[in-house]
Amino acid sequence: MKKYTVIILLLIFILGYFFLGRSGNNAVDDNDNVVITDSAQKDSTKQNTHAQYIGISNAAATKSVNDVPQRLITENELLNIKEWDRSNGKFSDSELNEYGQLSPNTLEELAKKGDLKAIQTLADHEAILGNTERSLELWNWAAVHGSTEALMRFAYRHGGDYVSSKRSEDALDALAYMNAAATRGDLFTKHVHIDSFYRTNNFYPTAEQQAYIDSRSNEILKDLEDKRRNLGLPEFDNNPPPELKKIVDNLSKSRQQ
Repeated sequence: MKKYTVIILLLIFILGYFFLGRSGNNAVDDNDNVVITDSAQKDSTKQNTHAQYIGISNAAATKSVNDVPQRLITENELLNIKEWDRSNGKFSDSELNEYGQLSPNTLEELAKKGDLKAIQTLADHEAILGNTERSLELWNWAAVHGSTEALMRFAYRHGGDYVSSKRSEDALDALAYMNAAATRGDLFTKHVHIDSFYRTNNFYPTAEQQAYIDSRSNEILKDLEDKRRNLGLPEFDNNPPPELKKIVDNLSKSRQQ
């Protein structure tokens, strides 16, 4: 029981850090270190609406911020992580709200140029309007332009289908997209979300199923890379900043104890 409590608390901290590191509500101390503040932590539940589909319970995602430890990182480290996040389609609420005020025509023009915020804003708009196929096309376009958030949206979709249907095919497709995101450098998916999906859904792939996941993941990434090549874009950058690697590695080691 103690082990599971520690795991849940670590998941809470990771979610808090992951979302709050991009929130812009953090304070800077006298030594130019960024402190993830209590007020910022209280905003962490805003972006957790899909957490249930990747195996993170609402209870864990919304647990009291008093149980989440603070962490110091330098301002430059935070800026590097934010820049990595943006290049992977992970934006703060304020950034997305700004684009939400733009006209559809403006968003379309920006999206054609590969602007991830515009593409993802349009994708969400289309989903709200019930234009599912168009929304998925836009999320795929975002993935072509480097968004791991887009890959996770497909994982959420298949994960939600699995929650409803309990069909192993849905779980395998969800895990394939998560695996693709992890390969692309999404460290929280690699070290937390995949394992959390296994445990929460009590779904542990067989060797044959894992082979399918790996193969499907490779197909997803190859398709995206081919499309990038046709657009004259460089290969994906799958290397997160060392600051982020260090933080996640330390959390992973603590999680295994």
